Amino acid sequence: MKLLAKNISSTDCHIIIVDRAEMYAHNVENVIHGLRINGVVRNARTMESANEIIEKYDICMVVLFLHDNDKVELLAIRKLLADSRNMKVLIVSHTKDKVMMRQMLCIGALGFLLNDSTTEQFRQAIINVVGNERFFPYLDLDVLTDHEIEEKKSKKVHAVVPERDKKILNLIAKGEKIMEVADKLILGKSTVKARLAFYRLEYNVHKTSQAIAIMKEEGRL
Repeated sequence: MKLLAKNISSTDCHIIIVDRAEMYAHNVENVIHGLRINGVVRNARTMESANEIIEKYDICMVVLFLHDNDKVELLAIRKLLADSRNMKVLIVSHTKDKVMMRQMLCIGALGFLLNDSTTEQFRQAIINVVGNERFFPYLDLDVLTDHEIEEKKSKKVHAVVPERDKKILNLIAKGEKIMEVADKLILGKSTVKARLAFYRLEYNVHKTSQAIAIMKEEGRL
């Protein structure tokens, strides 16, 4: 943890940097320190551990570094934004994926950068996000109005469920235990548990049965 130098503004902004590879966090810390923001910065390797810190401390901004299109972290940030509309989020990715950028914009992220961006770009992105202003230098923000963004937030678009996952979910829906499903499909127990956890997270529910019920209503199962 590093104390951030005080700013003229009395507004606090406690920040958490999530970087699984621990490759870029130090550079961002230096940028934040140079901005003289009034708050603290903490570090985490995953959104799972970040959420524990967010619950414990008054974190108001997340800088998330994505590696290899990390779907688990993307789902976690979706859930965080759904649970806390006031959370400020800056996504940093290794690829200029405009589809992903628009998805992040629509779910409420305030900024999107590439991880090889210049120090000045990181500086401007953090200034914007802390100030609750969007920073998407690779998108034409005029294409989406605020109304369209809000409308898209309420619509969840889910990927096609793989056949293996359908078999897992249908067997669980029939009342079979995880080990029984694993044996029947010749899968590891951990694989079955991971797939079930994936869909609970996708739908932001605590029980697999809830996720299955929603998926059936949507025609995914």
